[in-house]
Amino acid sequence: MPSALKKSDSLNHARDPSGRIPLAKTIPAGPKLMICMGLSICAFVTRTPLTLLVLLLLNAGILIGFRSGPITLRREIKVFCWQITIITGLYVLRFGFKQGVIPGIITSAQLFLAFFPGVIYIQTTPQSQIVMALEKIMPYRAAFVLAMSIRFIPF
Repeated sequence: MPSALKKSDSLNHARDPSGRIPLAKTIPAGPKLMICMGLSICAFVTRTPLTLLVLLLLNAGILIGFRSGPITLRREIKVFCWQITIITGLYVLRFGFKQGVIPGIITSAQLFLAFFPGVIYIQTTPQSQIVMALEKIMPYRAAFVLAMSIRFIPF
């Protein structure tokens, strides 16, 4: 009986002010990892602006659903602005303005959308859950080292 009480207490503390349990707390780390990895793979595969827009909307849905927060979004938008400026500038230098702008923006968006789900995953999943998810596909020690290494990547 006490364990059931503790479980309900932990769920009550995980609720947001509206009384709902955040999606990030209800989805286990393994499925969250698969969702984020799938979105990252899709970013490398997609080539058209329309599919990149759809992928951006899916990432926005994950950001809202996992309750990552406005600080993460603001930080990542700053990185994206620098990235798009540098990559598009390099494309323009290499291919000229007409042939460089659109491919530079598409490449920059692909890179951003490839890394953004990982940032959301790391910031919304407790370290212990990451280790437990990775432990299913590798030895515990390797899972722990990988999870700790990922945690200290400066996002």
